[in-house]
Amino acid sequence: MVIIKINNKDLTKEIVGKTTTFPKYTTQILNIANQNAQGTRPKTVGQMSTLIQEFPGKTYSEWIIWYKKRMPEGINNATNKICNMIAQFSKAITQIDKRLVQEWVKDLVLTKTFTGFCFQESILRRVAEVKKIKTYDQLEKFCKDNGIAMEVGISYRGGNLGVYGSDLAEYLNICEGDLPRYYGAYCNYLGGGVRGSIVGSGYNNEVPKRIANWLEEFADACKRVYEYIENEDNLNDDYPDGSTNWDARATKGSRNAGIVSAY
Repeated sequence: MVIIKINNKDLTKEIVGKTTTFPKYTTQILNIANQNAQGTRPKTVGQMSTLIQEFPGKTYSEWIIWYKKRMPEGINNATNKICNMIAQFSKAITQIDKRLVQEWVKDLVLTKTFTGFCFQESILRRVAEVKKIKTYDQLEKFCKDNGIAMEVGISYRGGNLGVYGSDLAEYLNICEGDLPRYYGAYCNYLGGGVRGSIVGSGYNNEVPKRIANWLEEFADACKRVYEYIENEDNLNDDYPDGSTNWDARATKGSRNAGIVSAY
């Protein structure tokens, strides 16, 4: 079997026609600044997972024109938020010296390790709370009560439902890198009106077992809510007039077979 590998840079050039090169380390700094400033959250740039599914065109140039009409100030507003955070970074970095670095390392290695160990005991109590989540309103309330931002985009062509990994990592007192950017549940579009199985996000298998158990329960809760929203939108039933919804029946069949992706 011949295996053809295509890297992201080549793929971007093929689809968009060009690639953007950033100076070393700048993207890492910009990613952190964006997370802190919440520059590309849905309230600023729009719900991207929904917008791209609504986009009627086919080319990158058409996408740019369409997006700017829908969110005319999205790019500028996000840019301004991130630039303001970069300015705050510039002030903060002048306060960093060897003593501060050492204090940070001690806090990470000693303090956070110990408090994290103690924190795991309370996770057992929180599992029961997550198991009760079955509707969107219940999930939304849980997230609001705990300062966790949600990411939702569900349609007849699949989508995702969950929370920002950075917020969830802070809530669980674990490393942000242990979680994907969004954590929860997602569903792939298989084509021909058929959706795949609703599956949960992954995570770093090095996280403590009790944290892992909680993450599994939360992913299951997101899967329940995802299907709840589908049912509310009548995506899984025959049509109200009694006629057969073949897409819904085919989707049920693909899920019974455990099909996740068409690739």
